[in-house]
Amino acid sequence: PKATSVLPVEGGVLLGKPGAIDLLELIDGSVTNTLTPCPATVWALAATASRTLWLSCGSEVLSVAGEKMSQGDPELRARSSIRWLAVTGEGDDTRVAFAAEDGSGALTHPNSNRRAQKWTGGRTQALAFDESGNLFVADRGNGRWLVTAAEDGVVVRDGESGNEVKRVTTADLHVRSVGFAMQGAVVWAAGSEGVTLWSTRGATKLLELPGLQSSVTAAHLSSDGASLWVADEAGRIFKVPFGS
Repeated sequence: PKATSVLPVEGGVLLGKPGAIDLLELIDGSVTNTLTPCPATVWALAATASRTLWLSCGSEVLSVAGEKMSQGDPELRARSSIRWLAVTGEGDDTRVAFAAEDGSGALTHPNSNRRAQKWTGGRTQALAFDESGNLFVADRGNGRWLVTAAEDGVVVRDGESGNEVKRVTTADLHVRSVGFAMQGAVVWAAGSEGVTLWSTRGATKLLELPGLQSSVTAAHLSSDGASLWVADEAGRIFKVPFGS
């Protein structure tokens, strides 16, 4: 089955698919291990610096730390399949943002008593925090933000409230994955037309990388923030460098 999510990790790349997660060797692309955390499709994968793995299993979000898997948390559930997932922070400061295919989404704090901020609206197609949890946006100063993409464009949202801060583009890119790069100065989107980069300050297009031959099914920023790992419908894995 084609990959529904991709996550680079130490020693390889994790590929989510229906009912399983494969660990691929970088050198020859062979499957070195397979996890079966849930029977449903693993639509999204995310990880923290402490290597806690978060995944969407059908309509709920689970975490895996070593051999321990979390139990169902009511605030980490939706009424339809959760297709997009992003995590930032550690311990009590952990934030988990997710969006479901019915257009609903939430920003949660699973390790604290803070209530989740929820939103509804157009069909979200992707979301992510920047690699450090911080982003400068226009004149708003230094804060925590996330970025979402829906049918009507890519949007930067306040990481505390989930409210819209800046609409980056309204181009019909059929986005599958989106996120921040270069310390929050750039937002990237990967979809059926390839990979596109915009400036978050001026909302101007910086770079377009077409020609991946097949539609993108998943993408994830590398740990050094200098490239994207991209999976396409043909089952191929690409590493796309941003360059300078």
